[in-house]
Amino acid sequence: MKNRVRRTMIFLNCQRAALIKDAYIYKPDCVILDLEDAVAHSEKDSARVSLYHTLKYHDYRGVERWVRINGLDTNLYKEDIRAAVAGGCDGIRIPKTEKKSDVKLIADLVSAAEKEFGREEGSTMLMAALESP
Repeated sequence: MKNRVRRTMIFLNCQRAALIKDAYIYKPDCVILDLEDAVAHSEKDSARVSLYHTLKYHDYRGVERWVRINGLDTNLYKEDIRAAVAGGCDGIRIPKTEKKSDVKLIADLVSAAEKEFGREEGSTMLMAALESP
């Protein structure tokens, strides 16, 4: 599953539960459950709770479930990773990736979360989003 092409991705705002439940009907390659830009700062904690419950209990009928975490320039990304991995996401999308050390940091945090929540180490994929030239 890791080496397949992902042509279609639907970004879903975790702040609004009604917007994230039925995206599988469009048959995308993956859904990206967004904790970053789409979520108001005052709603970040509740969006994480919504994310966890969605990952844990909602059937996306074979569609991959990725999570776009908050940027490394915030104090939010560590808890985003924990909630995403605990819920059982397929992968983490790292926003605004600037350097190799950004990916290494997230990989280490994901590995620690996999151990903490009893997931197979290396089972959570990473996608680095390059957003600046």
